[in-house]
Amino acid sequence: MPIRKSFFGVRSCAVVFASIYLIAGSRTARGDEAVLGAMKAFRELCMGSNPSIDSVSEAVKQRNYKLVLDRTISGSVRQKTWSVEDRTGAFSLILTQNDDANSRRVMCGVTLPKETELGVERALTEPSQFGPPDSRHRGEDGSNLVRWIRNFEWGTAEVNLITQLPSLSNGGMLSVVYQLKQ
Repeated sequence: MPIRKSFFGVRSCAVVFASIYLIAGSRTARGDEAVLGAMKAFRELCMGSNPSIDSVSEAVKQRNYKLVLDRTISGSVRQKTWSVEDRTGAFSLILTQNDDANSRRVMCGVTLPKETELGVERALTEPSQFGPPDSRHRGEDGSNLVRWIRNFEWGTAEVNLITQLPSLSNGGMLSVVYQLKQ
């Protein structure tokens, strides 16, 4: 039986998604109340089955998330952003989907409150999660990018933790990017 090309149909990718799923429950992230809502949304929406503009929009209907941006950037790129207020604080859920002739690329992420990024990074680098990152990069604007990349038969999944973003008042963002081969 041939392997179906899907985000979640390949056994080896289940390890990555199971690891990320545990992030919100790790000791480091759990201890920081300000990041709980964002991490829960990331786990449930970004790491859910086959994240896409349509599937996340449908899941968000049952939550009190305020849609603040819904735009088509070009014929193949759509972006939605929701503003979220919960008992743990405020954050944004951002989703971008690009469907072109050769691949499908989906980015799903959450903003992180200022000064919570180090706790999230510690949680991600725990041996039970991803371990040491595949790369680190410091931008000219002072931002930091920590990246974990996993390659599969169907494509690539990369988890990015971007911190000290001037555009987010020196806060950060945790995202996962799926690149599916066609």
